[in-house]
Amino acid sequence: MMRNVKSGVIAVLDLGATHMGCAVARVVRDGPMSAPSIHVLGASHVESQGVGATGITDLKSAEKAIRIAIDSAEKRAEVTLDSIVVGANIGRPTARLVTTEIDMVGKAVGTRELNALENHARRDGQEERLKLLHFNRRYYIGDNEDILQDPLGIRVGVLAAEHCLVEVEAHAWANLQACVESTHLKLQQPVLATMAAAAASVSEDEFEQGVICIDMGGAATAFALYCDGAIQTVGQVRVGAHHITRDISLGLNITIEDAERLKMMNGNAMANPLYGGGDVDATLHARPVGGGGMDVPIRQHDLNQILCARVDEILDLLETEFDGALHNGRVRNIVITGGGARLNGMELLMQNRFGVPVRLGRPQVIRGMPEVLSGPSGCVLTGLLLAVADTNQAKRAGLVMPEDLGVFGRLKHWWSENFY
Repeated sequence: MMRNVKSGVIAVLDLGATHMGCAVARVVRDGPMSAPSIHVLGASHVESQGVGATGITDLKSAEKAIRIAIDSAEKRAEVTLDSIVVGANIGRPTARLVTTEIDMVGKAVGTRELNALENHARRDGQEERLKLLHFNRRYYIGDNEDILQDPLGIRVGVLAAEHCLVEVEAHAWANLQACVESTHLKLQQPVLATMAAAAASVSEDEFEQGVICIDMGGAATAFALYCDGAIQTVGQVRVGAHHITRDISLGLNITIEDAERLKMMNGNAMANPLYGGGDVDATLHARPVGGGGMDVPIRQHDLNQILCARVDEILDLLETEFDGALHNGRVRNIVITGGGARLNGMELLMQNRFGVPVRLGRPQVIRGMPEVLSGPSGCVLTGLLLAVADTNQAKRAGLVMPEDLGVFGRLKHWWSENFY
């Protein structure tokens, strides 16, 4: 398992379906209580291969792309790596809330009881064929349903705790591990990419007030929902930015490259009559499928009609997944990250659709990070670095990494899990 890093060289990999990013950085701490200083020594951003919305689709292609991304970052950093932390949204991520309780009969709460609640939640929450990625305590509950921030020393009749378990399909991560470790690196710790994006882009106030971080990738759109300062649920819809590009290519009979260019330069998610858009109808040009012959004229109105239809579908699917969270007042903000977030009009469209403030997520500035990874597309990579460096931002997002307990510590932990 990955340990909290106090200082030294770290490496992280953002495994997306359309692009992969790898960063090698040095972490330095001036003291045990000081915030870490992170300096990127080398980074890469390459085209992805062999990765789909829910997992690895081609082991050899994925291994090759991962190797290229890692080798490029290693050469720029002038280091040789032996292990790496990987962030991805594969394996159909889900979250479950598990509540456990202990009868205290008026006794004072100690660390033994808190550990027992956590151990019971881990055991009760185990599901066959699922891999537990992240385990977070949301809050403690005392008598009369009182929320307890720190129950240590408090006398209660019954003590309960609610935990959130973020899980994925085990076989999907086993395939990913095989790809990574075929490059002779050890996969230290898997991290859910959406939670890493939240760590890099969501503020402390937004976590407390309630926020949804939406990571708009190429093959899928994933989200992480936070309420009361803690993770509550995660999810994914298997439609992303590349589906918009493919629709434009098919609908207008133009190349994928030109469809992507027109989408980002001339497309507008707000160009919909429902929102007062669609008046602009310039004539654009693109190459026909195959790339041969003369450029074909394209009406901007037709481009945006195709684009808006797919964007509306993505938002409809997301709203269903949110399951009313936007309408009960517990979510006050939305932050969008990923390459798809850069589509013109996306922030304003979501704000109109969902009725809460929406902003584009930009990662915390890290020294040495390339310009191409300093926008919404770099949030996952930045969040992974913050997680490995054991920062407060990562902890707020639910990325609490296990510490090295040592032999006696692990024995004590095993004993408390099995014989409390």
